[in-house]
Amino acid sequence: MKKQISKEQILVMLIMFAMTGLSILAALLFPHTNLHSSKDFHLLLTERLSDAIDASIEGPITVSKAMAQDALIHDILKDEENYSEEEIVGIMSSWLKTIK
Repeated sequence: MKKQISKEQILVMLIMFAMTGLSILAALLFPHTNLHSSKDFHLLLTERLSDAIDASIEGPITVSKAMAQDALIHDILKDEENYSEEEIVGIMSSWLKTIK
C-alpha cells in the first residue's frame, strides 16, 4: 500500500520551512541582536532547525501513541473484517479529527 502525503502535512512542512527561512533571514538582516559571534549564530540556527525537525517528528508519534491506547481503535481492528475499507477510513478520519 502506497502512503500518500496529505495536503495538511504538506502545509505543515511548508510552514515549518518558511518559519526556519524567516528566522535565518532575520538573523542575517539584524545582526546587531545578541549574536556576538558566528558561533552564536550557528548555535541559534542549529537550535531552530532542531526544533523544527522535532516538531515534524513529534506529531505523528503523538498520534501513534494515542491510537495505541484508544479502545475504539482496538475494537475496530479486532473486528476489521466486518468493516469495508471506506467505513474504516471514515471512522479513522473522524477519530483523527477529534485528537487535533
